[in-house]
Amino acid sequence: MSVPRNVEVLNESILMKGKVVHGFGRGSKQLGFATANINSEEVKEQITKLKIGIYCGFASVSNGDIHPMVMSVGWNPQFHDDQKQIYVESHILHSFEKDFYDEELKVSVYARLRDEAKFDSLEGLIAAINEDIRVGKEVLSTEEAKKEMNNSFFLFTPC
Repeated sequence: MSVPRNVEVLNESILMKGKVVHGFGRGSKQLGFATANINSEEVKEQITKLKIGIYCGFASVSNGDIHPMVMSVGWNPQFHDDQKQIYVESHILHSFEKDFYDEELKVSVYARLRDEAKFDSLEGLIAAINEDIRVGKEVLSTEEAKKEMNNSFFLFTPC
């Protein structure tokens, strides 16, 4: 299986680790997609290596299982958020039984899916997120992408 057109596989995965913090609460409440947010100050060096946009990769919470994820790195133009603050929001493609605020989140950013965009409606944004999830799953199902799950970055590290 090949990577879908217009998807940019990164030359080297970008690895981020940080504490899960509260966001605006819009991901699950307004959009139906729960997100795990990392404080951008904790990963500001890694953010500089990425263009604003939507990405896919893998994530692990508190050294647990590794799951595919799609991630937004940007300013949330749909909601007119402060453009001085970059937000790092991961939608992990797994159902968790409970919230995991203040726990450690590790993400390996594998590919860039698209630019961040402002949509005419929330429905347009929701449709785009659903497409991001579909394309992200396709990209991450390739044998090359699956190798990221064996990255030593995801090995247990004491707190």
